[in-house]
Amino acid sequence: MAFFMSDNQHSDSYQSNLKAYFLSGSFYSLIIQGLLYIITFGTSILLARCLGSEQYGIYSTVLSWISVFSILAVLGYDDLLLKKLPRFSSEVKDGSRFWIGFALRRSLFFSTILVVVLYLITQFSSITHFYNTRHVYLFAVLLIPLFAALHILQSSLRAKRHIIVGQMGEKTIQPVFFLLSIIFIVFFFEMNVAQVMIGRVLSFGIAVVFSIYYVAIYIPSSSLYKSDSSEINTSQTSAYYFLFLSLIYILISRCDILVLSLFAVHDQMIAYYNAAAKISEVTLIPFVILYTVSTPVFSELSEQKDRSNLQAFYTKSTRYGFVFVLVLFLGIYLFRSFLLSLFGDDFVQGIPVLLPLIVAKLLHAFVGPINYLMMMIGLERTVTYASLAGLIVTVVLQILFVNQGGTLAVAYATLVGFVVYEVLLCIQLYRKTGLIPTILGQIKS
Repeated sequence: MAFFMSDNQHSDSYQSNLKAYFLSGSFYSLIIQGLLYIITFGTSILLARCLGSEQYGIYSTVLSWISVFSILAVLGYDDLLLKKLPRFSSEVKDGSRFWIGFALRRSLFFSTILVVVLYLITQFSSITHFYNTRHVYLFAVLLIPLFAALHILQSSLRAKRHIIVGQMGEKTIQPVFFLLSIIFIVFFFEMNVAQVMIGRVLSFGIAVVFSIYYVAIYIPSSSLYKSDSSEINTSQTSAYYFLFLSLIYILISRCDILVLSLFAVHDQMIAYYNAAAKISEVTLIPFVILYTVSTPVFSELSEQKDRSNLQAFYTKSTRYGFVFVLVLFLGIYLFRSFLLSLFGDDFVQGIPVLLPLIVAKLLHAFVGPINYLMMMIGLERTVTYASLAGLIVTVVLQILFVNQGGTLAVAYATLVGFVVYEVLLCIQLYRKTGLIPTILGQIKS
């Protein structure tokens, strides 16, 4: 509990500004996230109906593998910038541009290596999935550097509290242009997965261009800022932890489909599973808004060692988010058959796996954005260990039971892994800082 040296009291005006920022940021994030999920959910339904369950399963699996390699390409710099950039308060010596350039150069270099590696794997691997879909990966690998650049640029804008433009590239521009490309394919071609990937690559490229433009406008450049090797080394160490955490998290989120593909589960069953996963993601709209708006505040309050306001802000925002997630949880469960049938009549076979997937999301909302809080206050290593434990439990259970229980066993293994992960984080946060996570935390000390 000695993590915070003191409980500094902010002025009423500061607390009012913080509340105004959270409310305005949440409002605009709600609009953006709402539009995003309408577009992405609609696009997924369109793809499932046009491609059919088998081809949609292939598409889902390819994107899952690309997501893992893309997170590797980011190298943890997106979270590093979220932590570092809010601490530059003077525009005269604002080092934001330096760190953005630093992150982009290293990330894009590593992205190039990953593109080559994944391409070679798909061309020469004996794994059935890679061999049968190598023509799709020919285009899909181009998403890796585009994803990395987009995440770094968008995180930089959010770190400087440009919440709207800090989400626009990833959550508005890219989905809209991807949907337009799908509509174009539907009208002029007989759709296949390779064409869909080309459309996705083009949409990410457009989003990156827009994000570069926004960074040039909203983030100042300062020639007076100088960084020493010690600061770079310390920041790079933090970035490695962020990378490891992000990789673990994406593996926890995607290892279900990865395991299903490696164990040669039929593409149709993967399609049903992915449709259920897409629906479950709607549950987390309020949670995504919560961590998007809150993360820069966590960093700022931690820097000021304001434990009291940090605890209150975390608890209040988590409670708000949980209420909305609970409403969505109940709505999705009650209308589960209708929602799955939107993808196609045969997709109702995904009903059994939907329950454990949405329960995992509800648990996530109950605890709150604890991993983001801990990373912003210097507990990256603790989150890493807890995440690794959750991943190991998830993968071991999935591998043990996938042959007997198929997609349902994989879904429940995913839920158990999330429980382990969240419980470990809650215990460690309280033990190291005295902060109480979940909706049960204190508001007034």
